[in-house]
Amino acid sequence: MRAFAVSLFFLSASSYFIPETITEEEKTEVYNQLSQNLIGVKIHYFPEEKRYGMVATKDIKRSDAIAGIPLDFSLTSFDQYPWSSYLSSLGDPTVLIGRLIYEKFVNPTKSWSNIYYHTYPSEVENIYNWTTSEYDYFINIFKEKTLIEFPLNFEKGYQNFIAVLEKIRSLKEDCKDCFKREVWTWAYSIMISQSLEITKKLWKDTKGYPYKSGDENIKGLCILPLADIVKHEPLPNKYKNQIGGQAGIGFQSNPPAGILFADRDIKYKTEVTWNRAPKRNFEMLLGHGIVHDRNNNDFVVAQIARINECPPRSQGYGTTCGFRAIINQFNYDLFNYAFTVIGEAPSQFISSIDEYFNGLENKRDKKAFYAALMKYRDSVARTIDECVISYRTIKRKLEKKEHENERYKKIDKMCLGHHETIFSHKKLTEKAALKSLLFELSL
Repeated sequence: MRAFAVSLFFLSASSYFIPETITEEEKTEVYNQLSQNLIGVKIHYFPEEKRYGMVATKDIKRSDAIAGIPLDFSLTSFDQYPWSSYLSSLGDPTVLIGRLIYEKFVNPTKSWSNIYYHTYPSEVENIYNWTTSEYDYFINIFKEKTLIEFPLNFEKGYQNFIAVLEKIRSLKEDCKDCFKREVWTWAYSIMISQSLEITKKLWKDTKGYPYKSGDENIKGLCILPLADIVKHEPLPNKYKNQIGGQAGIGFQSNPPAGILFADRDIKYKTEVTWNRAPKRNFEMLLGHGIVHDRNNNDFVVAQIARINECPPRSQGYGTTCGFRAIINQFNYDLFNYAFTVIGEAPSQFISSIDEYFNGLENKRDKKAFYAALMKYRDSVARTIDECVISYRTIKRKLEKKEHENERYKKIDKMCLGHHETIFSHKKLTEKAALKSLLFELSL
């Protein structure tokens, strides 16, 4: 998968552990305090899954605000704390990682401005706590070697971070945990999965500082309490094309707060879920340790022969152009480019298969239509991220539970989603191609 690149460090065990720094009584008190900022929902513990979440206390509609969290409870990369001057040159992700470690292991004072960050679990599931054998299985499941990219290179980031910490006097004696890879892994994982973008102007509003022109364009990172406990679920299809209203997380300046909006209707007494980001299972598995059944954000990168420059909303890969083919969604950019590849570039952009086909007036144009469909179908079958294990093999393994552990199972489920995405595009093209063939038979 040529679009991704990063080096990885792996733990020798199947998991890692860092010490808990908060009692269950303190955690309950934190949630009770923050519950005052909830609207129509409550915090609930799910014992079978051993996690906290939110449950609706009334019927909720899409765009309803369900929480307003004062930003003085948040951590940002703009905040000044004892390590910030040392870490500022390493960039916002490292500054935020350092802040998480500082608050958990160094800051002697627990207050409402920092205690929430002790509630994060000591193990956060993602690719950085996989074993080498698990990662090798993941790499080799793809036809092309797969390299993964995150906003901050894990190994290089860790080395730079340690080099800076060593300059802080007496820290090696006062906080030996701060130098451990396991602690870096924990904080890195939270930064990757939970950080949001925030402007410097909004941060200054929170602190009551005067701002200047241009602050609204300076971006930083923010971690907002409670956003982490809302369960991620892909957005149902019926909401995907809705226009208007807020959904997800937004920010307001007066008073400074992070607002959590429902992105779907939620019935009374059911768990609150949202689509934190439209991520396919590939990204969800690597960054969050989650794979969804029939994730409607799944896509494959279809390859088609390159004719001069690749068009907008595509990416060049040597002699081919890559187009994102989302499950069950026909890609009209790819379809229009398929006409160009067969030497029949359309006079205007085609945005509806049915309307275009019904407007064709001669046999030659309808043959070109069929040829473009077949080119589309072949390009989706030639995905950059093709899995080498067959659909039938994966289905058998899942049905018979032939997996060493849950991570191997999730990797196979991710691959199953790739196959299902390809199948969905074959169905879409074959349905349209059938219309063309029936026309030919009627002549």
